[in-house]
Amino acid sequence: MDIIITGGTGMVGSALTPVLLQQGHTVCILTRDQRESSIPGLRYQRWDVHDETIDAATIAKADAIVHLAGANVGEKRWTHKRKQEILQSRVQTGELISRSLQKLPHHISVVISASGMGWYGPLTDDKKEKGFTETDPSSPDFLGEVCRQWEGALEGVKSTSARLVIYRFGLILSNQGGVFPAFLKPIRFGMAPIPGNGKQFMSWIHIKDAVRLILLALENKNISGVYNGAAPGVVSSDELIRTIGKASGKKTSHPACTGAFIKTRTGGDECGAIEVG
Repeated sequence: MDIIITGGTGMVGSALTPVLLQQGHTVCILTRDQRESSIPGLRYQRWDVHDETIDAATIAKADAIVHLAGANVGEKRWTHKRKQEILQSRVQTGELISRSLQKLPHHISVVISASGMGWYGPLTDDKKEKGFTETDPSSPDFLGEVCRQWEGALEGVKSTSARLVIYRFGLILSNQGGVFPAFLKPIRFGMAPIPGNGKQFMSWIHIKDAVRLILLALENKNISGVYNGAAPGVVSSDELIRTIGKASGKKTSHPACTGAFIKTRTGGDECGAIEVG
């Protein structure tokens, strides 16, 4: 298969691309800046979301699209400008994909898009007991609205011949990026980076499992619609940090707030100390 990846230089795309190449697929990563590739089977193609331009020949050649583009939610503080960037980077790219498939000749059979567990809102005790299903309405908070518009931007794909598969991923854990290295760094110095008061519940998934889910959607023609992409059950933030500490062999007892990601995702600056290990 010839597979287009948006956001291909990000954490998930960087993990997915070599697996696809090893399986004999060819990969085209859409990027804002044209670049050359020395890796067999991998090429880059420029697209411009603001100018609403995407290479028609690239679309015509492709068999599938994996849509991973979007500004990093946890990278910076959520100023008004940053919130707009987080939202528009997902909505505008999704809309461009939808419009392109509606008007350009193609034989793309499936579009796979990332979304997030933020669709459901904060995971409280009562919600934890009940659980979530893919038919639950989106949360009215910021992340819920981002996910709603993110997924809605791809609705146009349904009017084409392509299947649309959306994964609402939990917190994706990888030692190559994301929040895991941010958690691990202070642990190595004897500090426990506890988000909020440590009682927030988190859904999570390992990067390898996220990649496997994408591969499954590429290969299985019966998969269509929205799916939750997370490990069974949830953990509290202090349980997560405790497990990371044990796995790293470090014992910590000093609290450490972890910056913009934790402050914005939990809605508070409260910090607590726990023993890890």
